[in-house]
Amino acid sequence: MENENIRNLKRALTYSDPRIDGSVIFAWPLDAYAKRRLDDDQTPKLFFDISRDPTDLSLGGIRILDGEGHDMPDDLFDQCLHLKFAPNTQLMMLRIKCQESILDQWDVTIKREDGIRVIDIFQEIHNTYNIVLNGAESKHFNAHLALPLSDQAYKRRAGYNPFFKAAARRRGMCRVDLVQNKTLFNGLIFNADIGQYHFQLLEQHPTDICSSTLFDFS
Repeated sequence: MENENIRNLKRALTYSDPRIDGSVIFAWPLDAYAKRRLDDDQTPKLFFDISRDPTDLSLGGIRILDGEGHDMPDDLFDQCLHLKFAPNTQLMMLRIKCQESILDQWDVTIKREDGIRVIDIFQEIHNTYNIVLNGAESKHFNAHLALPLSDQAYKRRAGYNPFFKAAARRRGMCRVDLVQNKTLFNGLIFNADIGQYHFQLLEQHPTDICSSTLFDFS
């Protein structure tokens, strides 16, 4: 008779198989806001800037507004971030990609034995793309990194935390700087062509994480 660990492993493999993506219902913070807005004008709005550590709330990298535009109370805020990735299953491993082609070579792999939560996905996205470009990568992307928008994105990221600023400049440009100011998370989608989940990014407002193209439905 199968033990519980084997059953859990089989269940995880089954539900991480993208061919049955129709059976996986995302937790609402992972769905595109514009898509959710079509169903309910009062749906909360989540804003996550992938260039900022989502576990350090002092950096302001995540904000959740209720249907009336007010900041979510702390207890409800935590509940939203700790929702399971897929309420209908205990998913323990997930591999996703950024839809931006310039980040295509780096997959984001999330693992958690007790089931993947929204915050686990956000944390791993941040960790994956906030790695400093190595010498070969910097050479490969040299022309792109030399663009003014890339430099602006780098300086913006380095300036979020005064204690981090000097260290960030010493470290140099990271993968996330390649997307310049396009660092606002806008939900997971399923790419049937390659059989994998992707996440979308939107351009980040220079100063206000809640002012973005998330409100542009034209």
